[in-house]
Amino acid sequence: MQRRLAWIGWLVAAALAGNAGAAEPQIPAGAVRHQLPRLQPSLSHLGAVQSIDFRGIGNQGWDLYDVKHEHGTSQWRISLGADGILAGALVTAGP
Repeated sequence: MQRRLAWIGWLVAAALAGNAGAAEPQIPAGAVRHQLPRLQPSLSHLGAVQSIDFRGIGNQGWDLYDVKHEHGTSQWRISLGADGILAGALVTAGP
């Protein structure tokens, strides 16, 4: 669980910054580096992160998180491979 929390924290921070910054060495750099700049404009209006709450495991086996920001909420789903490396991520606007 600790590894999963590290990934979600890193992803949210990188998305808000619009770049991978000091990227995890095991991250699939191509996909993430291309998508982060696109996420930043849609997340920046939400403001700084206040909390990240684990909601459980979804039907497809992905971890579900609610991220509370100063001005709203985003919902994140992440999937890690058996080796603990990020396999996928999805972010949507919160309720």
